[in-house]
Amino acid sequence: MLKTPNLFIVGAPKCGTTSLHYYLNQHPDIFLCKPKEPNYYNTDLIRTNRIKREDYFALFDNDNAKYIGEATPLYLMSKDAPINIKKDSPNAKIIIAIRKPSDLLFSAYYQNKYNLIEEASSFEEAINDEEKRKKTLVKTKTGEPIDRLIYSRFVNFTTQISRYIETFGKENVHVIIFDDLKRNTEVEVRKVLDFLGIDNKAEIDFSVQNVSKTNKSELIAKHFHSPPSFLRKLVVLVVPTSVTNKIYRYLKKANTDTKQKNKPRISPETEKVLIEKYKPEVENIEKLLDVNLSNWKS
Repeated sequence: MLKTPNLFIVGAPKCGTTSLHYYLNQHPDIFLCKPKEPNYYNTDLIRTNRIKREDYFALFDNDNAKYIGEATPLYLMSKDAPINIKKDSPNAKIIIAIRKPSDLLFSAYYQNKYNLIEEASSFEEAINDEEKRKKTLVKTKTGEPIDRLIYSRFVNFTTQISRYIETFGKENVHVIIFDDLKRNTEVEVRKVLDFLGIDNKAEIDFSVQNVSKTNKSELIAKHFHSPPSFLRKLVVLVVPTSVTNKIYRYLKKANTDTKQKNKPRISPETEKVLIEKYKPEVENIEKLLDVNLSNWKS
């Protein structure tokens, strides 16, 4: 029997939503759908292939779990998402994860580079071109919402969190600080279970998920992601789609670097500029959530 989802991890991007999806989905009282990010309720964000209503609800075929849900990080920046969720699931529980703005923006940039939807040669170029992008870009090359390339929209946390609190009530919104989730994963996940009112002693694998990724060779990544048209036509003619997909996954994995020692680092100068820029926003978050985020201001 299909059910209406009543649990939503709404973002933000690059703040541990993939890990939360993995951890919570192991609990016997929770069922989170796959694919992880249906992107159904954020109707104000441009998408080329939005899932149909009947297909969306077909994702939640589960009779046993107390909480049926999903995790779409772009719901947090969406004005429509909380309104649309409320119409279908008025008593939904909302989970939000947030992160130091400079860290989030830098991580999002490199995630987009890895996925080949970011063409700027540097992080600084990407954030400095935002106003131009708003006027000239309609969608990314892969059809993703252009909002993924307007990085400042990711960290308008006070407004975004307030929308969900006003829509669902503070008692139904749980906010996680990414630093805490990374440092004390089990503690923070069990706090979520307490928030949901379910057994917080359940056995869960807390191994690290979704580590930062970069392409070992961007040139190779571009070629197997978008091969020349003549080669693509030839492959379609002689190679079954199932085999092609396996080859693509293998090449992508082989070209992926997850080593922390090779992880790109934000420049101290850029980080300082962003810390100053977002200091008022951080102070507003501190007031809204009654938390100390002094490490986000230095």
